[in-house]
Amino acid sequence: MRVIKNLSRQYSAENLRDMAIRRRMYIHLTGDVINGTISLRGDTIYAFFVAPDKQGNGIGSSLLACVEEVASTQGTNKLSVDASITAKEFYKYHGYSSVKEERDRWYGVVITMEKKLQIPG
Repeated sequence: MRVIKNLSRQYSAENLRDMAIRRRMYIHLTGDVINGTISLRGDTIYAFFVAPDKQGNGIGSSLLACVEEVASTQGTNKLSVDASITAKEFYKYHGYSSVKEERDRWYGVVITMEKKLQIPG
């Protein structure tokens, strides 16, 4: 439960505004309701979240495909993401491989995963 509380603080409106200044941020909306977010800085994915009641509807897959396309178009040949245990299978399904696993005192087990991208051209 502590891990969930720490993660949920990360997704406050104020923190999302701050993240958008430092990174390319993509948001999935229905009307004015945020269903999910993902951000990209360099070759790393950050702030990837889909509202629990919206999971399983393709929102996460769409957001991930979006940043993969942006990254490959910019010439990035590999993406990295720190995944939670619950997200590991999602990333694996989308072609990511585990690189290392660490225990973080605030966020529990964190699995660094990577995927090689196809660069257009």
